Amino acid sequence: TKPFLERDIALVVDKSCTSADVIRVIMKAGKPFLEKVELIDLYEGDNLTPGKCSHAYRISYRDQDKMLNDKEVQPVHENIRKQLVKSFSAQLRS
Repeated sequence: TKPFLERDIALVVDKSCTSADVIRVIMKAGKPFLEKVELIDLYEGDNLTPGKCSHAYRISYRDQDKMLNDKEVQPVHENIRKQLVKSFSAQLRS
């Protein structure tokens, strides 16, 4: 099997937004290369707007047939970013 290409994404969303909701959007938007998504950080603190929290995810991409490169993954990762903004009015941090 081919190795993963990993990207992290961090976003600020309403506290009512669960990681399960975010992961569902990432999974749908990450086709065809998305292999797995994991929540790596959840932060609620003083330097965030009240009612908001920060989520960070590690997204692993893989193609079964070949090694992926940045040019192939970038449009998929951009689509994920767009869908998160659209779905949750998320503020992207990375």
